[in-house]
Amino acid sequence: MDKVKDRGARLARKLMQRVLGSDMDLGHSPENPVPKEVYPASDPTNQGGWVLLESMSDEFSDLTSFDETKWIQGTGRNWLGRIPVYHNDPEMIELAENELKLRVQVKTPEGQDKFRYCSGYITSRESRRYGYFEVRMCPCDAPLSNTFWLFGGSATFSREIDIFETASAIPSFKNRMGTNMHEWKTPTEEGLHDEHKARPGKKIELDFQPMDDFHTYGCEWDHEYTRFFADGKLVREEKTDGFDIGMQLKCGVEYNEHFQKDLDDSMFPAVYRVKYIRTWIKPPTQRTIFVHRETGVGQREEGVGLSWEKPYRLIQHAIDNANDGDTILVGPGIYPQNVSLVGVRGVKLIGGVNVGDMDGSCQDIELNRCIIKSPKGHGPALALDSAVDCVVDGFTVEGVTASWTGGVRISGPYTGTKLMRCKITGNSPNQGGGAGVNVGSSTFGEHCEFVSCTFTGNAASGKFGGGGGVSLYEGGDNPRNPKARFIDCIFEFNKGAKGSALAFHANGEGVCHLERCIFRSNSGDEAGDAMTVLITGGRCEVVDSIFVNSPGTDIVVRSKGEVSQVEVTGCVFSNAGHSNIDSDWDQCVIQKSLFHQPLQTSSGVMTKIKGKAAKCKADFDSVLSIRDCEVGDPCFENVHEGKIGLTSKSPAFLEHLQR
Repeated sequence: MDKVKDRGARLARKLMQRVLGSDMDLGHSPENPVPKEVYPASDPTNQGGWVLLESMSDEFSDLTSFDETKWIQGTGRNWLGRIPVYHNDPEMIELAENELKLRVQVKTPEGQDKFRYCSGYITSRESRRYGYFEVRMCPCDAPLSNTFWLFGGSATFSREIDIFETASAIPSFKNRMGTNMHEWKTPTEEGLHDEHKARPGKKIELDFQPMDDFHTYGCEWDHEYTRFFADGKLVREEKTDGFDIGMQLKCGVEYNEHFQKDLDDSMFPAVYRVKYIRTWIKPPTQRTIFVHRETGVGQREEGVGLSWEKPYRLIQHAIDNANDGDTILVGPGIYPQNVSLVGVRGVKLIGGVNVGDMDGSCQDIELNRCIIKSPKGHGPALALDSAVDCVVDGFTVEGVTASWTGGVRISGPYTGTKLMRCKITGNSPNQGGGAGVNVGSSTFGEHCEFVSCTFTGNAASGKFGGGGGVSLYEGGDNPRNPKARFIDCIFEFNKGAKGSALAFHANGEGVCHLERCIFRSNSGDEAGDAMTVLITGGRCEVVDSIFVNSPGTDIVVRSKGEVSQVEVTGCVFSNAGHSNIDSDWDQCVIQKSLFHQPLQTSSGVMTKIKGKAAKCKADFDSVLSIRDCEVGDPCFENVHEGKIGLTSKSPAFLEHLQR
């Protein structure tokens, strides 16, 4: 138990350093310092102006713990490996002798009888688009592929760059390294192009044998070119064309029948040794890029996107050519393409801009509607993954009907990720929940944020059917700790059997904060009761919000063995078909709220509450029948302008809603 506590404390310390900062750079621990003045082997004097990205760099010199704030133990994305080698056994990962040792040995993993061997593999938690990626390593003495590569993107835009592959234990490969570039999914105006396409692979003859000693391998990747290096020497150069999506970094040992089909137990154990992994990025540029559907150019040309005279025609083309820190101004129009903002920092995507406006100061999201629409129903229509400190402001996102995720998907590190004044509408994925928005697990303890957004007319159905408006949930083996804030948002006319407006499925570390939000007329589907907000774990705070006209129950809390802490403060509940609050968990506090249609509970309080919530330590003195309040609330003087806020509580909102 003490070892578990120590490991948890170390992980918590690293997470706090990443979130709050310290004397060191963000995401860096004192036990494992990355040297400050280190540059790519091909650019030792830093003529390129590289800046070390510590969240994707590691010296592996902290022998006390594997840095789980930076790396996933395994390949991620539910890829178990190529038979007969299994990739996701953490026991095959060791820190010793100031090295990362990725071992391979004869072992059948529990419940995976089709595998005969287990190997070590790591994957970065963060995705990155463009940069310089470098490893210093020595391959294992076994006929397996020792790899260092980039892979990932979004559900509608994915790529792969194989920086280094070798099986130098095989005589015919002993002086070779392989490189390749693979296209997987590509978004187009006609829909999702889902067909694998690879550049011609290149096997590079080296003037050394990789297995004999440590050597350095790297890749420089930018808008124009992708270059491969061995010990600082350029060995291959390709045009980047189309490889413009952020990807995760992977390092490990895998089976590949192209090297050797048959393995023998006598070949193992073996170990792939890594001295360090380092990633550098370029400083932000703070340019302005312009997009206009009607007058834009649909391809890369000199000067495209740098003025309203020659804007890009598609949002994704502008993103592909944006640097960290750039602002993309989008003129009115319907943009029929799945948009992915992955592996970038500080990019602002601003919709509703007047054509000719050079800085976005003349934004009018109603007059200049910008609609991101999935052309063939594939989701998400808008994906944000590792979009650190990025802002999306003033868009309508719609049209997802044929996928497991909905209109918007937010995942990966999302520190500072914010959606403002966006309307998420008309999404009804047929394979799962999160019809409007799906937020995955928090990577570094951060929150994403939604400000003045509207979630309307979305429907969750299929196998999961939860979260018609929003689903805060991460499936698979990922930690269930999504974290999101919703400020001044509206949830209306969404459908779903398990959380028609919002479903929050988390462990004890997940957080959902709802403040000054309106939940109106969200309903269930044919499968069952309408739960406007469903909470099954984590910490949920509902503050100064309105719930009205739900045919079912406004807030349902189901602990499911997880710690649920729910606080409802300063809210108004009216006209629920069943109950206002239904909780099976004692950690549910209800205070300073108003309830319409009161019912007598066992505690003698005139409210419409079911379950243990009615018996918990709520401030029941301020839980009043709506009939005891005065009509007339100055907060609603501007209600006809859509400015609804709650600082004092009265039934006045009911009269305004009825008008």
